[in-house]
Amino acid sequence: MEALLCVRARAEELTLLPVPGEARRFGAWLPPSVCASARGARSAPIVLALGCYGCSMDTVARPLFNAAERFGLVLVAPEQHKRSWNAGECCGAALRERTPDAAFIRAVIAHVRGALGTPRAGAAGVYAFGWSNGGFMATELARAGAPLDGLAVVAGYSSTHLHAARPGGELNATLPAPTPILLFHARDDAIVRAEGCCAAGRGCCCGIAAPRCVGVEGAWGAWALANRCSPAPSPVAAEPADAAAALGVRCVGRAACAAATVVCVAQRGGHSFGSGFERFAFGGMVGAFFARAACARTGGAWDARREACQCGGAGGPGAGPGNAPARSARFAFDLAQTSASYC
Repeated sequence: MEALLCVRARAEELTLLPVPGEARRFGAWLPPSVCASARGARSAPIVLALGCYGCSMDTVARPLFNAAERFGLVLVAPEQHKRSWNAGECCGAALRERTPDAAFIRAVIAHVRGALGTPRAGAAGVYAFGWSNGGFMATELARAGAPLDGLAVVAGYSSTHLHAARPGGELNATLPAPTPILLFHARDDAIVRAEGCCAAGRGCCCGIAAPRCVGVEGAWGAWALANRCSPAPSPVAAEPADAAAALGVRCVGRAACAAATVVCVAQRGGHSFGSGFERFAFGGMVGAFFARAACARTGGAWDARREACQCGGAGGPGAGPGNAPARSARFAFDLAQTSASYC
């Protein structure tokens, strides 16, 4: 794991990875639970942090640092092409030049799995967290059959995979398999419009217009249909509660789904869902969403009270008190308290 650094160091190791036409980097951070294990003996979820158009490589990673420690996530930030992703509909030089971003990200995933040095590396799944252009990229990866086991996106999602389930009917999403998704969007986002097309003659963003311009609730409904959800809505707690109250956030899921399908809509917060994305307040909620999916993927049962993965009975991996994530706001670096296990 020489190419990867422990997340608690708050520093990244940049690895240069050749791809067709250019060499690009990625940054990676390891949680203490993986750093403390023998050459990656533990299974750990890999989380891709995909930045916005114009973002630096670590902008989207930083809100997840505490969650990575708390839930044992391997955090990976691939470098964009000229600070942009070719995400089908958005954005910038990457879109114009048709850069092979999906292939690059797949190469990054393979490299990280190899660096972890065990066949179990990534057994808990690969997840993507994207903001704006990074959200478009995450949903494009899911549509294209990239190895994604869940995603959380803020203020950006592709509509290239959305289609009418039947003429005049509700939208469906083309996905290779049910895939957990957590969508965040603000009503007052002036860049990627939450309501879709086409109030006052305006489209969504980036030249996207009808019929491809789909509002966030429409996109959520399409994912819910693809994830075989029941029609009944189910309220979901937005955490932390104080940040949710400040932005007027309301989260809704569906009562029964093959994969969790949740949308969180804020009344205010704009495109960055708050005051600057590096201070995005809901990183813990994103981390818990991925941790629950990883626990289910590895055959465990999620203990909501302790926010830990229970495996194989009282004595199994992840069952002991030493594996409970720290709840302190300080996230103390005691490995006995911050380690997280998956089955």
